[in-house]
Amino acid sequence: MQWWIQLSEIVRNFSNLGLLIGGGVGLYLAWLRVSAANRQAEASLKQAELTRREHVAELYNRAAGQLGTPNWR
Repeated sequence: MQWWIQLSEIVRNFSNLGLLIGGGVGLYLAWLRVSAANRQAEASLKQAELTRREHVAELYNRAAGQLGTPNWR
């Protein structure tokens, strides 16, 4: 009976070690996911800023072109 108790404690300790290792791996994977999401968000913001600048430049060029037109309305 004593060996059965010792065996169950060994299995329990390995189980706890497995949970600890699994938790560490889970935290690492979560950190990778958050890092990738942050990079994607930053790229999206940069793209939105470029799109806005292109739109403003297009409006400015259109307005400048209309200044040279002799028949405005």
